[in-house]
Amino acid sequence: MLINVTQAIGEMSILYPVSGGFYTLAVRFLDPSFAFAMGWNYVFQWAVVLPLEITVAGTTVQYWGEDIMPIAGWISIFWIVISKLPFSYLYTNANDGL
Repeated sequence: MLINVTQAIGEMSILYPVSGGFYTLAVRFLDPSFAFAMGWNYVFQWAVVLPLEITVAGTTVQYWGEDIMPIAGWISIFWIVISKLPFSYLYTNANDGL
C-alpha cells in the first residue's frame, strides 16, 4: 500500500507540479477543507511520533553504556540536536542566492 501511495503522489507531482507539500495536491484534487485537516493531522502525527523516536534512540544508545549517562541525558541531547538542525541549515544556506 505504501508503494502504491508514494507512486501515485510521485506521478501526480510530475503531471501537476505545484509549489508546496503533498497537501497542496489534496487542495487541487479533493477539497481545501480536506487538505487543511490532512495538514493538521500530519502535524499532530509528528507531535506524537517525534518524542517516541527520541526515546527509542536514547534507549538504544543507553544499551551500550548504562553507566555513562542516564536515559534523560540521552533524550535531552537528541532533542537539542534535532531542534537545532533546521536552524543550522537556514544559517548555512541564507546567502546562497546572493
